[in-house]
Amino acid sequence: MTLYEIARPGDEEEILDFANLVFSQAYRPHDFRALLPKVYAKKEFADYHVVARQNGRICALVGVWPMTFRVMEGIDLKLGYVGTVSVHSYHRGEGHMQKLMPMAIERSRQAGIDLMSLGGQRQRYRYFGFEQGGQRLSFDVTATNMRHDFPHVDTSRYTFSKLSEEDGTMDKARALYARECLTGQRDGAAFAEALTSWEGKAIAIKQDGEFVGYFYTVGDSISEWLLTDLALLGPVLKAYLKCNGLEQVRISVPGHEPERIRALDAFAERCSLSNAGMHCVLNWPRVLSALMTFKKERFGLNPGTADMAIEGEGAYRITVTDKGVDVVQIENTEVPALTPIQAVGLVFSLPNRMGRAQDAWNDWFPLPLNVPQPDCF
Repeated sequence: MTLYEIARPGDEEEILDFANLVFSQAYRPHDFRALLPKVYAKKEFADYHVVARQNGRICALVGVWPMTFRVMEGIDLKLGYVGTVSVHSYHRGEGHMQKLMPMAIERSRQAGIDLMSLGGQRQRYRYFGFEQGGQRLSFDVTATNMRHDFPHVDTSRYTFSKLSEEDGTMDKARALYARECLTGQRDGAAFAEALTSWEGKAIAIKQDGEFVGYFYTVGDSISEWLLTDLALLGPVLKAYLKCNGLEQVRISVPGHEPERIRALDAFAERCSLSNAGMHCVLNWPRVLSALMTFKKERFGLNPGTADMAIEGEGAYRITVTDKGVDVVQIENTEVPALTPIQAVGLVFSLPNRMGRAQDAWNDWFPLPLNVPQPDCF
């Protein structure tokens, strides 16, 4: 007999051992305490997981890491990031995820989570209502790009060192990050913990001894970066490549940052566009209102009114005026109902909107949505 339940206090060691075993067997050696210290270095983390037990032992689990997702000043969403999804090799094919994923989703809904996100194989998670959405751009910058476009930069002016509380660079990086939108809230020590996730390195950047920004790197990729002056990007990247003996670096930027995208596009060798994860919306009025408000303030939205119906969720009337965005639930509407997967594709996917005839959504969607890599679980 299999028991499906919320993990109990005191299960921490078994959860950690189980996750390490399953992922080490499937991929490479894993130590989740080192990979995700923001979760697994804590004394108590069992409550973030739902588990399947056979003969009293865990044979499958799903984790959900809750966070405050800061959309913009004064607007937050509650986001649950799904991770550490694992089944023991002896128990695959027994249907444990068919029980645990809906259990984790319903538990998140009851906890007031507005939106769930994850990274994983598309078809596997579509069964549970997740679909791809959001945009992230990745630019490959080479030493040759730098040599031609920034030939006179004195790279010796730039130094790179570990972000540190002791020298004040961690506080300065934290202050830069606090001004950003569409990010996970990282107060106090949570900022430093996040920047060590996934074997990442948090690097302070200095120009002539003064702090000018930071990189969060995983391998040879820069996944999160902020500078006090965007004009420093080219010189900093030239110095970073030289300092680390690299011929190329990949640097990512979310799709809602056009200034940073243009800065990279001016000299990068190539660019690729990808979806920024898979998403399942649990509270459509809050998510639509928050992200449409952000897009209206950042890019502008044409005024108008349109109805949206989503199977199993309800019908909503969306109104955009000069004063703001209003999303209200209505009793019924004549528009055809979308499945939750179709709705996520419509609202968040750029490829989904390409080539479509003009409709009520063309100006409004896709909405920006990107969970920074250090906030992933």
